[in-house]
Amino acid sequence: MNRNNAMWVLLMTLFLGVSFTSCDIETETYYGVRTHYSWWNDSYERPSSESVAMANMLKGTWRGATETRYRDDFGDLKIERFNTEIEFKQDYMNAIYGSGIQRDYDGNRLSAARSFTWRLNVVSGNILIEYNKANGSTYIMELPYNDLHLDNRSFSGVMVSRDEQDDFDYRRIGFRKMINISKE
Repeated sequence: MNRNNAMWVLLMTLFLGVSFTSCDIETETYYGVRTHYSWWNDSYERPSSESVAMANMLKGTWRGATETRYRDDFGDLKIERFNTEIEFKQDYMNAIYGSGIQRDYDGNRLSAARSFTWRLNVVSGNILIEYNKANGSTYIMELPYNDLHLDNRSFSGVMVSRDEQDDFDYRRIGFRKMINISKE
């Protein structure tokens, strides 16, 4: 009888020990900042092959039409059309983020030139572009993955922000060459 009780206590101790352990990685956020163990940090240090392929396809220089819709200070809808040249650079070969510059032309006249940083959202596949304003503030546009067409020749879709929507249709005019290293 004592032997059965001892075995029962041992089994219960083992069961409780196993039930209180977990294999999940904590993904808690504190004040909107993800912890060290979150997907954000890990995915940017070791991105998936799909994310790297998308970033490699995005890098380069694109040119085409942009139609911008926004509301002015009086609430009136404004629509502007530009010829745009935009260049995406990766921070390093397998990075899924980087920097770039966008130049908008009204006819042959340069209307605006804006530098930006960009990154891929590894969960949604969306591209986030953060423009740097002259006053030091930033302005974020998001390119939803579901509204995006990106291949080696064309790049089109919609950019959205809180108070603006841009429809764009670009063609590749150049890209930075990657060094392809292979063992033979």
